[in-house]
Amino acid sequence: MSEMNTFTGRIFDPLKMMKQDVCVEDIAHALSLVCRGGGHIRYFFSVAQHSMNCASEAAARGWSGRIVLACLLHDASEAYIADIIRPVKPYLTNYLDIEAQIMDVIYDYFELADLTPEEKKFCKQIDDEMMEHELRIMMPGEERRQTPILMSEPDFRERPYRDVEEEFKCMVKKYTENLKKPDMGDKCGVLVNAKAISENNRAKYEEAAVREGYRQLTKLLIEKKMTITTMESATSGQIASLITDTEGSSAVFKGAFVTYCNEAKVMQGVPADILDRYTVYSKETAEAMAAACAKTYQADIGIGVTGTMGNIDPANPDASVPGQVYFAIVINGDMKSYYIELAVQPTRLTYKLAVAKEILDVLVSRVNQVSG
Repeated sequence: MSEMNTFTGRIFDPLKMMKQDVCVEDIAHALSLVCRGGGHIRYFFSVAQHSMNCASEAAARGWSGRIVLACLLHDASEAYIADIIRPVKPYLTNYLDIEAQIMDVIYDYFELADLTPEEKKFCKQIDDEMMEHELRIMMPGEERRQTPILMSEPDFRERPYRDVEEEFKCMVKKYTENLKKPDMGDKCGVLVNAKAISENNRAKYEEAAVREGYRQLTKLLIEKKMTITTMESATSGQIASLITDTEGSSAVFKGAFVTYCNEAKVMQGVPADILDRYTVYSKETAEAMAAACAKTYQADIGIGVTGTMGNIDPANPDASVPGQVYFAIVINGDMKSYYIELAVQPTRLTYKLAVAKEILDVLVSRVNQVSG
């Protein structure tokens, strides 16, 4: 029989752990002393800190209290059997079995034994995304790693372990106060088992993702020393705004046109015969817009956007189809055009952000292909 001693004096066999062996004080104390990354990071950052950041992110996304608690405790087994770095862990099958057994006991203790596969997937997603940020900030050689969007503002500071330990215990208490207490005979209530992000928080999360994506794009353009300009109709300057929201964007952003009517497009260099022949809502018009703004500002990249967001355009009723958008991107003379059909959106802003996301994905892919 193999026994271990815990911080609070409990003695038990970790291979046969039972609910009565689980103790919040033990978990908080041990996790606050276990370093992430196997210790190969720039400063001490504990598993407890990582877990609290994950829980805060789950709360910011509007997930249920039980999922927040699951995120807080997702690495709790490491309080008893330590941490193993990811490149090695998949090969330690016995460790994985023991880890799963201990997590089952811990989740059962905290009334989380019935977590659904979907809820576990949410927790794993946040765990992975938080790790990406930690690698960029803490791991030597990972400074340029691309990181996913977060709704919260994680605390990546180096902190005294005793402060972390106390904060961890407070968070556990906060998210278990409405759950059945393991050491009590009656239920104190159960938190709502929401399994998805609320629609309101989902919209905020998606907007934040687009804005962060453009921030990363602008940084990429600065690194590559590439200049960019836009001529927008349907998005009415949204792309230009997203690019210039980043500090230092003046180094790459030359200027922009918002050409809402046909006359404005012609004034800024779009040939009138293009509009007459192909209509304002066409790939040819989008290409002419991209070419015209790139020429005017002598920019490496030109973007043209035209389409109908909501109702039919009374100025161009025959060509206007709600939800149809054309955009073109010219990079160093290489012109490509694209067409998208948008699902119905609740607001004009969400329409614009949906188009901005499509343009972002194409733009990042093409810019990354440019050498230099």
